[in-house]
Amino acid sequence: MLGESDAEDLWIPFYCVWTNLTRSRLEVHRTGELVLALRASIAIPGVLPPVPVGDELLIDGGVLNNMPADIMRADPSISTVIAVDVAPKYGPGTSEDYGPYLSGWQALRRFARRRTTLMRGSRRCSCWCMITSSEGKRARMRTDGTVDLYLDLDMPGVGLLDFNKIRPAVERGHQVSKPLIKAWLETRSA
Repeated sequence: MLGESDAEDLWIPFYCVWTNLTRSRLEVHRTGELVLALRASIAIPGVLPPVPVGDELLIDGGVLNNMPADIMRADPSISTVIAVDVAPKYGPGTSEDYGPYLSGWQALRRFARRRTTLMRGSRRCSCWCMITSSEGKRARMRTDGTVDLYLDLDMPGVGLLDFNKIRPAVERGHQVSKPLIKAWLETRSA
């Protein structure tokens, strides 16, 4: 869909973040090939493989910063920062108790019976590790002035990996955010 477009080809300034595994740091992509930047910025560990660039490996920036509004705030050309957070309120739970240990044979039997469920669970767990690791930073940004408007959108029925539910997510996001934005705009004009 993006072909050979570069970030500079877009109508509005663009950036995304990725985690450079080789250098153990967050990096901001503002110029160059969009396909590479977007693919690296969504390489969720356990879901999509890392993206090799030269001799370095790149993965999802959410591993280190799941809501990079602070990067936007640091850009002097941006006066208003609106952050949209779609992370669910609660993470995964379990109905099974493995006890204090789990033998390899038990794990293998359970895996054989429920391979698909376990694989989905493992992927969700990877996503939740990213959300959990950056929750402290997200909580600070909600209150420290990093963002002018923080939209915490509840998306029931749409999971972190439900890429096939884009339309319901967009409709729900519009429905939930519209009154919040209207109320925020009214406080700004008062």
